Amino acid sequence: MKRKNTTSSVVPQIGRLLQSFAFIFCGILSILVSVTDAKGSDPSNDGTYDFDTPYHCCGTIILPDKAISRKDGYLLTVHGVLLGVALLLIGLILLLRGYHETDAGINSRFIAGFITMALISWVVLTNFEPARTYGTYRWTIYLVVCFVIGAIGGLIISCTFHLFLMVLSALGALAFGLWLLGWKNGLLISTSWGRALFLSLMVLAGLCVTPVLWFAPALGAAFAGAYIFMLGLDIFVHTGFTYGPMCTLDANPNHPCEYYLTWQVYVMLAATLLLSFIGMFDQLLRRPHLVRSQHAMYYSYSKGILPPMWGRPIVA
Repeated sequence: MKRKNTTSSVVPQIGRLLQSFAFIFCGILSILVSVTDAKGSDPSNDGTYDFDTPYHCCGTIILPDKAISRKDGYLLTVHGVLLGVALLLIGLILLLRGYHETDAGINSRFIAGFITMALISWVVLTNFEPARTYGTYRWTIYLVVCFVIGAIGGLIISCTFHLFLMVLSALGALAFGLWLLGWKNGLLISTSWGRALFLSLMVLAGLCVTPVLWFAPALGAAFAGAYIFMLGLDIFVHTGFTYGPMCTLDANPNHPCEYYLTWQVYVMLAATLLLSFIGMFDQLLRRPHLVRSQHAMYYSYSKGILPPMWGRPIVA
């Protein structure tokens, strides 16, 4: 039987993905440029603003948001809306991976690389931001740099074979670690080096179990998707859920951060777990053969034998 050439089918899909991201990037960039140059409402005589109408400030536009539950000075901006929508979409893509995934896994490849490099870019930018910040275009710099570096990372992972499965497992392990840390005021581990060690071990564990457990990438994609989705939602409702990963990953002394639990944060944590179960159901129960066959394809199992589940081989 002649073996199917997967390269010829993968390359056009990568091209279409890049074309879509190019259009999205141009649209986001045009919005950011127009926002930066926009003129909003002026403050009143006492220097305050009417929070029921949008106004221009600090290189962005502040938007009215009645859904904010934690009153600590947080304001919704156009940049925040773009980020929130992006996180919601990325979370849904990972959650519903079993619905849209191809046999070659090209969709997961790009998304896994995009999230990884965008996250690394944000961590570097925020930890090395000087006390005087990045200026008026601070939020635009954050969004554009993370988007561009993320797209480059997505392209790199798309050109690999089995690496995206390991990245999905590692992302899920990282999200699970951040989720666990969020179950205590001030985070479950109080020291920065302790949190860094814990998360590093979680990521390493996710990478190591991937060749052994065929369902590890599915669990990772489900939990990472649920966590990212809830982060995007919290940008609009602001319960304080996002302060968990921010306090964990941002060690910049110029960025004070305080994380404490409220009933709203408990709801967000519980909803993350519930959503992850939905993502696991979508992949492991609705399309289990796809998940197992992908693992078998990239980890060179014998023909007709799919990866073992709990030590018992499954015959296709």
